[in-house]
Amino acid sequence: MGNSGGGIMALLATAVDSRIKVCAAAHPGGSMEETYLTGRDLPKADLLGLIAPRPCLFIVGRESGEESGHRRKMDWMRPYYRGLGAEDDRLQMVLVDGVHDMKQPKREPAYGWLNRWFGKEVEGSQEPPLSPETPEQLRCTTTGYTLRDLKSESGQSLNAAWAEGLRRPRQIPEKPQAIDEVRAGIREAVQTRIGLRLPEQRAIPSCVARGSVDGDTFTAERIELESEPGIRLPALLLKPKQGNAREPVVIHLSDEGKPAGTAQSSLPLDLVRSGRLVFSVDVRGAGETDPRDRAKLSPLTRYDAQQFRFDSCAASATSLGTTLLAMQTFDVIRALDWIAARDDLAGRPVVLVGEGLGGVWALAAAAFDSRAAGVACVRTVPSYRLIVDSQYYACRDYFWVPRALASFDLPDLVSLVAPRPMAWIDPVDAMLETLGPERCETLCGRPRDVYRGLGSPQKLQIMQTTDGTASRTVEQWLSSLVESGR
Repeated sequence: MGNSGGGIMALLATAVDSRIKVCAAAHPGGSMEETYLTGRDLPKADLLGLIAPRPCLFIVGRESGEESGHRRKMDWMRPYYRGLGAEDDRLQMVLVDGVHDMKQPKREPAYGWLNRWFGKEVEGSQEPPLSPETPEQLRCTTTGYTLRDLKSESGQSLNAAWAEGLRRPRQIPEKPQAIDEVRAGIREAVQTRIGLRLPEQRAIPSCVARGSVDGDTFTAERIELESEPGIRLPALLLKPKQGNAREPVVIHLSDEGKPAGTAQSSLPLDLVRSGRLVFSVDVRGAGETDPRDRAKLSPLTRYDAQQFRFDSCAASATSLGTTLLAMQTFDVIRALDWIAARDDLAGRPVVLVGEGLGGVWALAAAAFDSRAAGVACVRTVPSYRLIVDSQYYACRDYFWVPRALASFDLPDLVSLVAPRPMAWIDPVDAMLETLGPERCETLCGRPRDVYRGLGSPQKLQIMQTTDGTASRTVEQWLSSLVESGR
């Protein structure tokens, strides 16, 4: 028996261990305990079906608002009970006073349920007066923290050690032809792992104009781009008013989406005001397509229903043989398709500039599409290992490529961008704090070898902002591309 995360663990333990004869679960569920690598509801339905025909009780507080969700679990389970000839009374729900807790109104039905099925109904369900032990009396260690007192391992430290042995480091040969063979293997491994489906023959994405906005020194065309049937991406084409926009064209990507207004400074607005033509796109799950209200999200130290629903959808994509990263990568490639089809933009060099997680989308798109002339990642975590190896993290949404580290890490994507220009601008760690250039350089050791082997070591850059704004650093990098291309 258990409550909340303990409730779902009671159900799952009963499902997989035939020695457990009876189960009582109060408010079974949890954002960590119910995040399965193959999705959410489908694997859970399969697992809970294994409990039948053993007696199972759901205990729910009337004031919790959770009754319907738990009845849905029972609806998944009931066909298994009936198929095995079990009476309906073996799968029950009881509603009691209270909310999401395991207080006395929840405990007493659990006593009665266990006593009923273990032949002790005479003992009833009433709870006698209790004199609970204190936490200090129940400790098995001096302070109650086994990590400290026993120098034991945590789930995070075990994962970090496991990740260390998932894949041998790739050796980078010296000759360009051999390097290209290694990169072909990396590209295939990445495509398979993320489930990227990239048809060679693609129609030009359809586009609907949604009006324009007149800015101080630029105009903003509102555009709706159809990445694939039913997937419409809001975007802004930002054009300077004076003169011809300077090359290259910039596709801007950000986990926070395109600019929502002109009053607040942002990277794409700063770039267009400096004379750049910028196409800022909301890939699926970002900006207007993000189902979350990001301003109202709780810190990652607390449960947030919005974040849990988003994470569950992202995890469920794997049950379809793909990942959210693959979908977002495809969206970026479709933005490249659209630019290539416009008479006024076709033939101009295009670079990808990604902020935050948008840097990963930019890298992945450039890894599979050579039309991207360069990539800049701004305040992006440059390695999955930084997250796995960290006891704490403040970054969102980097996680949903199951077993990614068995096939690749983010620096491998940099190797696929080579020898095109690539810049880490103000890279961050798992806590979104600035990552020192020395640490980033260490993480990029093998990509650096690839760039060196292809004769372009200077095109992989790690840049730190010195004046407090990344826009100027990005502008300097863009200008250097034009200078080096002359």
